[in-house]
Amino acid sequence: MPPIIKKLIANSQLQPYHKNEGGGLNSQLRAFIRQQHATWPALATAQKELSGAMKRTLRLSDSCVELQHNPGRTRSTTAKVSSDELAKRPCFLCPANLYPEQLALPFSANWLILNNPFPIFRDHLTICSAHHINQLLEPALLVMVNLVAELEGSFSAFYNGARCGASAPDHLHFQACPAKMLPLERQLRALLEKPERGEAPWSFHTLDNRGIGLCKAVSAPELLEHLQSMYAHLNRSVGPGQEEDLNLIVFGSPGMLAAAHLPRRAHRPACFFASGDDQIIISPGAVDVGGLAILPRKQDFERMTSKKMLSIYQEVCLPMS
Repeated sequence: MPPIIKKLIANSQLQPYHKNEGGGLNSQLRAFIRQQHATWPALATAQKELSGAMKRTLRLSDSCVELQHNPGRTRSTTAKVSSDELAKRPCFLCPANLYPEQLALPFSANWLILNNPFPIFRDHLTICSAHHINQLLEPALLVMVNLVAELEGSFSAFYNGARCGASAPDHLHFQACPAKMLPLERQLRALLEKPERGEAPWSFHTLDNRGIGLCKAVSAPELLEHLQSMYAHLNRSVGPGQEEDLNLIVFGSPGMLAAAHLPRRAHRPACFFASGDDQIIISPGAVDVGGLAILPRKQDFERMTSKKMLSIYQEVCLPMS
């Protein structure tokens, strides 16, 4: 039996975990999450540890950044992602290499929803291709938008480019979390509601050294059209099989979808590679540039300042105009 077939969760396994939440994907996904928490002890332990994670907030110029001390993310934050290093390890997103208790909920054609074993959020999901192909946004974009739309905005999706936070750049995937967990998402929702914004399909902003291309639509096809129009305006010019360095956050609510495109200039800031007291272990992905900075080491969590966070954003993000 192919590994992917053995890892697909059966309806009979989900049935005991359904509650009176209506039908559709939302209900199925909630049952899937409960089933995995109940039958996968390591995931339940990771979620319990997450609830006790140290947190604090920094006020920047235009927004706030929440800091999370999360030792469980050490492996992801420090992942070696060169071609040589990737070739040395089994891909942890391929069905044959999933944890024994880890099951997959199928979504769309050839996509799998997984519970993330090293969560940043409660109900942290990874949505990956059933096939081992490189990390590129184009084949994932429609799936991201459709997932948020089908879940009526109850979850937000985020994408890390191969050099922008992805710890598995050799296997196409994106991630999802409950809506409004990212501080930047909350700020952008408020921005979209301002009357003076008008009806422009997309707009550009720079918030605390992070350039943001923001699109809003009422349907998945319309959002995709707006994103393509915005990308054309930005004159994105990359070769076949390549993409510009970026993070993308897709979010919504019933009747509304939005996407925030954050262009990148660097994978990691200089402090990641420094030594001694100058070193801070942070490898910004969509979550970090989205206003939730993940710091696996306690000393980095304790000494992070607003000035340093702004400097990190300036190093790894590009402005927009």
